[in-house]
Amino acid sequence: MQIRTSVPSHVTATRRPSWLSSRLYAKLWRLHFYAGLLAAPLIIWLCVTGILYIVSPQVEAVLYRDLLFVAPQGTPLPFDRQLDAARRAYPDLVATGFHPSKGPGRSAFATLTTPDEARMVGMRHGGPTDAIAVYVNPYTGAVLGALREADRYSHVVGNWHGNLQLGTAGRLLTELGTAWTFALLLTGLYLWLPKRRGMWWGVWLTRLRGGKGRLWWRDFHSVGGMYTSALVAAFLVTGLMISLSTGAGWTLLRVATGQNVPTAPRGLRSVAPAGRPSVSLDSLALVAERTGLVRSYMIGLPRTELGMYTLSADNGMGSPGRRLDVSVDRFTGEIRHQTGWAEYPWLLKLTVLGLGFHFGSLFGTVGQFLGIVACIAPIFFTVSGVVMWWKRKPAGAWGLPKALDDGWRPFPRGLVAIIAIFCLAIPTFLASLLLALAIDEVVLQAVRRRAHHRAASKPLGVGRVTA
Repeated sequence: MQIRTSVPSHVTATRRPSWLSSRLYAKLWRLHFYAGLLAAPLIIWLCVTGILYIVSPQVEAVLYRDLLFVAPQGTPLPFDRQLDAARRAYPDLVATGFHPSKGPGRSAFATLTTPDEARMVGMRHGGPTDAIAVYVNPYTGAVLGALREADRYSHVVGNWHGNLQLGTAGRLLTELGTAWTFALLLTGLYLWLPKRRGMWWGVWLTRLRGGKGRLWWRDFHSVGGMYTSALVAAFLVTGLMISLSTGAGWTLLRVATGQNVPTAPRGLRSVAPAGRPSVSLDSLALVAERTGLVRSYMIGLPRTELGMYTLSADNGMGSPGRRLDVSVDRFTGEIRHQTGWAEYPWLLKLTVLGLGFHFGSLFGTVGQFLGIVACIAPIFFTVSGVVMWWKRKPAGAWGLPKALDDGWRPFPRGLVAIIAIFCLAIPTFLASLLLALAIDEVVLQAVRRRAHHRAASKPLGVGRVTA
C-alpha cells in the first residue's frame, strides 16, 4: 500500500524560494547597510562634482564671457590673420590648432603649446598639458586673452570628479565609489522587492499622509530608489567605461577585437611640390563645407614639414552622428583620408554614446537634466539611509545589524553568478569585497571570543542551604 504524506497548507503558504529567504534578506541588508554607511562620503563627493561638471557649459559661459563672446562687426578676418595674431602674442609657443568662430558674436581661438609638447600627438578632444587657448576677436584680430587648458573650469572639476586630483590613487577611489554605489543599487532593489502580492503603499507609492518619522524616510528611500534605479545604473555603467580597471579592460577588448578609432594610414604625408607654399586656412573652410563640417569644427595644424591638416568636428560627444575627421594635404588642399561615424565599429559607437550620456552632453539640456537627477538621487538615498539608521538605533547604542552564525553560505546559484560577473567586470570591487569580508570575519571572531570570555568569567551561582 502506498502511503502519501501531505504538507500542511500553512507551511506551503509560507514557504519561500531561497532567493527570498529571510536569512538571505538579512545578509544582503547587512551588506547594504555597511556599504552605504562607509561609502557615503565618497558617493556624495562623486555626485556633487558630477553635477558641477555637467553644468560646465553654462558655468564657463559666465566665467569666460569676455573670452568667448564678442560684438559682431561685419565680415570676419581671414583665418590666417586670426591665427597670426595669436602667434604674435605668444612668439615662444607653437600653434597646434585653430578653432574658427562658431557663429556671429563668438570668438575664435588658437591652441598653442611648448615646442616639446608640440611634437607629441595630443588627445582627439583634449590637448597637451601645457597648452593654452588664445582667444581672438575674428572681426578685428584683437587678442582677447589666454586660458591655460589645465586651469579651465571643466578640466579642473573633471579631475576632481575623475581622480580627486590624486592621479592613479584617485582613479582607484573613484572606481571603488562607483562600484559600491552599483552594489548598493542592486542590493537596494532586492530589499525593495514586495514580500507579498497586492502591496502598493511603501512599494510603488509613498505614504505621504500616514507616514511619519522613519517610515516617511524609508518610503522615499525605497520607492524613490526603485524609480530612479535604471537612470542611476546607466550613469554608473557608462562611468565605469573610463574607470581604472574596468575602463582598461573595456579598451583592451576594443583593441583585441579591432574596434578602435579608425585612423589615417600610417606614413600618410603631404606631397611637397617644388617651391609650393602651404594652402591657406581659409581654403580649408571650403573643404569643411564640402564634407559637412559647417556647424563647428577645428583645424589641427601640421606638426612636421610634411604633416597634414586635420579637420575634425568640434562637437565633443553631443552629436556623435556628426563626427568626422578629414586629413588634407597641406600643399595641395586635397582630401587624403576621411573617417566619420559611419566607419566607427559598433563597440566604439557604444563607447562614444555611453560617454556622451555620462557627461550629460548627448541630448543637450535634456541630457544635462538626466545627469543632474542621476547625481541628486544617490545623494538623497545616502543621506536618507543615514537618517533612517539614526532614527532606528536605540539611545546609547549603535543599532548595527547583527551577523548570522552561518556566514555567507549558502547563496542561490543565480546570485553567485551575478556576484561573479560583477567581480570579473570590476576587479577593484572584487579586491575590496574580499578585504571587507575578511575584516568582517576578524571582527566577528573577536566579538565571539569576547562574549565567550564574558560567559566563562561569570561566577557560578551558590544555592541557599535551608534547615
